[in-house]
Formats: sequence, structure tokens, C-alpha cells
Amino acid sequence: MMDPRGGDYRLQARYFAPPRGADGEALTGRQTEPARAVLEAVLLAGLPPYNSEAAADGEETGVALAPVPGNSRALRVVWQQDAAATHLPTNLRHACELA
Repeated sequence: MMDPRGGDYRLQARYFAPPRGADGEALTGRQTEPARAVLEAVLLAGLPPYNSEAAADGEETGVALAPVPGNSRALRVVWQQDAAATHLPTNLRHACELA
């Protein structure tokens, strides 16, 4: 697994860009590049991307993407908050929840 706090952000954005959105719907070809760009910005901001592998273990905190129904080019940015997200500093966790 890559470290979202360091390294090549473009490469990591490609790694974290999901084939499916947070709601399980497949991303269209037109949504792939915007998804990578959003995830690159997320990584540069120091926020964790949503990781489906970690979600399987119950760690669901991170920025996820979901397709916008009826618009094959648009994405929704969704903050997935794990109830036990104690690994984030309190001020960061509150800022993420508010965003």
C-alpha cells in the first residue's frame, strides 16, 4: 500500500482512483481523469483517500468519490468517516467532517 503522506502524488492518485464510486456504481471513462485529479488534490491537502481494502477491515475514513446520477462527467466528493477515526488529530477530524 502506498503512503498518502509522501511520494509521487500523481502515481498515488492513479493507485487510489477507484473503478467504482463510494456507492458501488462504476465510474465512466469520462470520470476517470477528474477522479485522479481530485484524488491528487486530496493527497496534496494531506487528507486520506478512501481505501476499499481498509474498509473491509472496518477502517473507513477517507475521501471517496461517487458518480452523479444523470451526468457521466460529474463526481461527488464524499467524506467517509469511520466512527473510530482516532488516528486523525481532533482538529483535522472536525475540519474534515465540516467540509
